[in-house]
Amino acid sequence: FSDNVKYTPFTIATTLSSNFASALILLDYGATPTASEIKEASSNIDDVYNTYKENQDEEEFKELLENGSEVISIHLASKMSGTIQSATMAKNELKTDKVHIVDSGYVAFILGMMAIESSIAVEKGKSISEILDMIEKIKKNMNVYFIVDTLEYLQKGGRIGKAAALIGGLLNIKPILTIKDGEVTPFEKIRGTKKVFNRLTGLFKDFINKNPGNIKLGLAHASAFESLQELKKNLSNVFDCSDVVISEIGPVVGSHAGPGTLAVCFYPEVD
Repeated sequence: FSDNVKYTPFTIATTLSSNFASALILLDYGATPTASEIKEASSNIDDVYNTYKENQDEEEFKELLENGSEVISIHLASKMSGTIQSATMAKNELKTDKVHIVDSGYVAFILGMMAIESSIAVEKGKSISEILDMIEKIKKNMNVYFIVDTLEYLQKGGRIGKAAALIGGLLNIKPILTIKDGEVTPFEKIRGTKKVFNRLTGLFKDFINKNPGNIKLGLAHASAFESLQELKKNLSNVFDCSDVVISEIGPVVGSHAGPGTLAVCFYPEVD
């Protein structure tokens, strides 16, 4: 098991990594940034995406194949990153059908959630095709929301104008973003953190009412761990999820959204 983005919490990754036999799940490359690194990256967002070194995919794939592994390579949404193209080129160069390239359709810790589910499926003896089908089901039923603490970074990234950022700041507007068709898009604008938390809790409750059974929940933050714990408490009052994964927001979303951003994802457990 290899999590090169560090989107899978270390304690979980180390537990799963020693139990792989017939497959290896490989995540997209990158690094989890600190708040200062996110702030610096926001001034030149293009740098966030230039984390590959030349031929890195091909080297990784070749080494894994030589060890007898079959590879499921899970990548950032193709509409937000060109890294999946590099992986596809590497697979074609190796002329192999033992590497399976997956467009996650998402970013950040959601890749880690998919990797965790995939690794557990490997341990249960699921086939490659069964795991790929499972990932598609997770993608289809995934609900993702990001809470932005300030409009400053959305403005720097060109997603909103300076006037909108100024007015939004004065009115204490907290945008909720989601991911649709592989792109980060606006969901709602709400005034005040408490109302945002209440709205997310309501969305979670509505989802649970429509999806009886076990729910998988993931939470992530960009230098906002205390706020994340408060959000987790709110959600836990609605439904006690058996597994809650807590992670950090990575550079792709972090550079656009900035420090203080929170994220939540939830989906029905896939058999």
